[in-house]
Amino acid sequence: MMLSQSKDCGSANVSPTLTPHRPMPRLLCVLCFALCFTGLLHAENAPDYIELKGAGAVYIAHFSPDGKRILTGDSSTMFGFSIRTNWQLWDAESGKELAKMVGMFGGFASDGKKFAITSFDETSSAEITRIRDTESGKELRKLEGGFRKFSSDGTKIVTSGHVTVGYGETRIWDTASGKELHRLEGYFTNFSPDDKKVITVSDSIHIYDVESGKELKKLEGRFRDSHAYISHDGTKMVTSTGGGTSIRTVRIWDAESGEELHKFEGYSASVFFSLDMKKILVNTRGESRILDADSKKVLHKFEGTFSDDSPDGTKIVMTSQEGASVWDIESGQELLKLEHHHSIDAYFALEGRKIVTSHLHGGTERIWDVKSGKELKLQGGFPSFSPDGQTIMTRSDDGVHIWDAESGKELGRLGEGSEVAVSCAVFSPDGKKIVTSIGTLSEEEDSPQLSYTVRIWDLSTTFTEPPSEEGEK
Repeated sequence: MMLSQSKDCGSANVSPTLTPHRPMPRLLCVLCFALCFTGLLHAENAPDYIELKGAGAVYIAHFSPDGKRILTGDSSTMFGFSIRTNWQLWDAESGKELAKMVGMFGGFASDGKKFAITSFDETSSAEITRIRDTESGKELRKLEGGFRKFSSDGTKIVTSGHVTVGYGETRIWDTASGKELHRLEGYFTNFSPDDKKVITVSDSIHIYDVESGKELKKLEGRFRDSHAYISHDGTKMVTSTGGGTSIRTVRIWDAESGEELHKFEGYSASVFFSLDMKKILVNTRGESRILDADSKKVLHKFEGTFSDDSPDGTKIVMTSQEGASVWDIESGQELLKLEHHHSIDAYFALEGRKIVTSHLHGGTERIWDVKSGKELKLQGGFPSFSPDGQTIMTRSDDGVHIWDAESGKELGRLGEGSEVAVSCAVFSPDGKKIVTSIGTLSEEEDSPQLSYTVRIWDLSTTFTEPPSEEGEK
């Protein structure tokens, strides 16, 4: 099954394989998920590091795509969603501070040469988007409206907003020149997978041609506050209205003719397409069904809530009060039962070789081998996978642990102890570096103070050896 849009947290572009409309369920994101945990740094045999002087407490960090620059932010939301986040741009090799800025990080362009920050205009207090040079941090363009997305080739930028351009109005800009190309009715929701169309929502659903700005299709109805996207093959469009505590209505349309093909209603309703577009997975609270896309015949029913599918589209993972379960899409047979009570989310990792299940409370994640069904027992929680899939990073009361992703063997630690607070730990794009923000308590007995040190660790150098069994006795 194929997702027509990336699920991102921050700027990471992870391409899942289903096309849903549901809140971003991922508790983890490859590059941007901040890990809050405790630990003291080893001084002996630890990997080399660069200290970022003057960084303060960092709660979120983004490496540039080439790993040469790093943005650190002090957002207390931990996910950079505050428009008042203070950002610093650093040279990841030397640790030199290059620029400071305030706003909400939007993302890097595909070539990594530019990034977007949304902030408030100094005079009008309206949302504006500032395009900055990744190399220097210098402001290149100032565009009206809040940043929404770069096109996949990085040549266009979409903005929309409540104040500057008015609710329900979208603008498309040329990235290089900053020239406004089109002004469209409706609030931006997404590009089509090929970037040739853009979808906006007002009281109606609008589909526009990106190059000409011409409206190709308009679906009349009560669609305000809806979401819409086009399937990965470009033939279907999904709209979703309602949600929260109300019944959600999900419709599937023919993207060319505008004909309504399917309609589903239910609490937390969402739909997903198979890779070949021959099956539809309909997800409602407590139950999921796989339907034949043409006849609408129910092929399989599953108890629980759909969470994710494997990259090859052959398996799905469901969650329930009892734990998680893995099912074969074609036969509808249960393949694995993973005992992790009160799981609220699960996802495939490492190209489908592993599954991570998550409890309501962070730090209780478990990692399972899909082939054997065995749990990969790692100390700590909040697992983060290196981009090359070779290592896993976790945190626990005695520090940051680095593990071999296949064997589960501990490769080393970045710290240990109990009198620190680590507010951020993120892999670089090549997995060879980790940036950490570690707060250490001062020794004053009456009122100890927490001060933070931000370091970029070079994992190609020596790790701190994990304690041996004899050493622990």
